[in-house]
Amino acid sequence: MKSKIMTLDNGLRLILTPDKNKNRTTATITTYAGGLHTHFKYGNKEYKVVNGIAHFLEHYLLEKSIYGDAMSLFDNDYIEANGITYRDKTSYYISTVHDFEDNFIKLINIVNNPLFDEDKIEDVKKPIISEINRALDNPNRKFGECVNNGLFKNYPYDPTLGTPKDIKNMTINDIKIFHEAFYQPSNQAIIISGNFDIKKIINIINNEYAKLDRKYKKVKAIIEKEPVEVNKKRSKITENKEGIISVSYKFDISKYSPIEKNKLDYYLGYILSNNFSEKSKIFKTILERKISVYSISYDYRKIPLQDLAMVVFRLQTNKQKEAEDIILDRVNNLEYDEESFDTFIKQSLINIILDSESAHNTTVNLVGNIEKYEYYKNDDIKFINSLSLKECKEMIDKLDFSNMSIAYRIRGE
Repeated sequence: MKSKIMTLDNGLRLILTPDKNKNRTTATITTYAGGLHTHFKYGNKEYKVVNGIAHFLEHYLLEKSIYGDAMSLFDNDYIEANGITYRDKTSYYISTVHDFEDNFIKLINIVNNPLFDEDKIEDVKKPIISEINRALDNPNRKFGECVNNGLFKNYPYDPTLGTPKDIKNMTINDIKIFHEAFYQPSNQAIIISGNFDIKKIINIINNEYAKLDRKYKKVKAIIEKEPVEVNKKRSKITENKEGIISVSYKFDISKYSPIEKNKLDYYLGYILSNNFSEKSKIFKTILERKISVYSISYDYRKIPLQDLAMVVFRLQTNKQKEAEDIILDRVNNLEYDEESFDTFIKQSLINIILDSESAHNTTVNLVGNIEKYEYYKNDDIKFINSLSLKECKEMIDKLDFSNMSIAYRIRGE
């Protein structure tokens, strides 16, 4: 499945993957402004807005569009639609088996052609404040903040939702300038996969964006650089809940090329699974020593808007010191072997072959590579076959596993 990447004269990026053999077509409009974009320069003026504005705008555009409630509009026509706000972007999508072009035009206008009204803004504030309060009730939130603040100095735990106070203080002028600054073609991408005609879609996009007829100024996000070093080596909180330990690592990946960053994603996936999954030796040890009945959860991810990555291990246990010793011993003595690596490669090849049969999955992979690593290729059979156990060891050995932060949740009253 071949994707076409192009940039229009207005700066809008298109990633298009047609498949005339399918009935479904999916379109996503992504604006590269999310929870972290609260400080920016637009034109010759600097702006600071409250946390949660990108998420609020997502809800407002969908619930108070020029067509009314866009979610109901699409749902009543049996069209899957939604929006989602991340730390670094906000995406809106539709997926349909009928009348794609007409509904795609509606999506363009919903995202880019808003009607701002004081009363409607107040209407949207109420459910969002309720959503924030539900998130604040998360039983693991306090520990999540503890882990985050141990790893990061300038990277907030949950900037996407904001606080009830942030939402109450948000003004119509804040929302207008945020939309004007970031919701412009040069800061957007349109991603389409499925049954559509490329030439026809490009004409539609050009025509609809030309109708907006706006004179945009240059926007520059002001994102504070996060230090490579962890913020705190050790943190601890006490709650009337079962204990948890988290061992977190922060890595500088600026020295890696785009393709190496993508490979590192695979290599870390292999070593984490091989050394920490429920099939690993460490899980048997945890059970035998009655440290926990749970396996260690692990997560690797690129940190948005920073040339950093992190690995986080977490285990629910009241025997944190024993768990810490086991985790650190395994991290310092990672096991690799040809047989398990070959199995990993074979499974990766199967996944790639299956994904290549889907225009949507092919597109998701490509977009992920571009947005995370600026790697403008799909993961194909050739790429997977280029992975080697020798290179895996070399790249993992370059990571600084001494740069870690350990957090405990101690059970107490």
